[in-house]
Amino acid sequence: EIDENKLFKYVNEIKGNANFGGSQITDLRQLQSIGGDADFRSSSIENLGQLQSIGGDANFNFSIITNLGQFQSIGGKADFRYSKITDLGQLQSIGGKADFSYSKIADLGQLQNIDGNANFRNSQVTDLGQLQSIGGDADFRDSKIRNRDINKLEIGGEIKLEDIYGRAEKSIIQRIIDNICKLLH
Repeated sequence: EIDENKLFKYVNEIKGNANFGGSQITDLRQLQSIGGDADFRSSSIENLGQLQSIGGDANFNFSIITNLGQFQSIGGKADFRYSKITDLGQLQSIGGKADFSYSKIADLGQLQNIDGNANFRNSQVTDLGQLQSIGGDADFRDSKIRNRDINKLEIGGEIKLEDIYGRAEKSIIQRIIDNICKLLH
């Protein structure tokens, strides 16, 4: 029988896609980058080792990884639904959409920007950390994120709040936006 962990021991780059589902690999060790998509669903990987970037999409849903460690960027979308990840480590940017629904992540830590849509619906996120911008729509319905934290973000698309804040709070938000617009003109 082939020991995949021994075979993978010296791999430091994957130029294309990487699907770890059903693999015996538990530790990515020396791997620093994946050029394409990375799929960790139903994988045995517990440790991302020295992995710093994924050029395409990253799918962590149903993975057993808990900490992203040295990981810094995802070029495409990031799916954290139903993952066991609690710590985004050094992750700073997501180039596409990000889905945190039903994840265990509470703090976005060093994450600074999400270029696509962001879904926080039914997530455990309470702290947006260093997040500065969301390029697309942001769904905060049924989330634990506070209004004052959302107000600090630059959001390029639609903001969905109604399920957690109700009509009264939405009217307050609209008044704040109207006042800012008046000041700018």
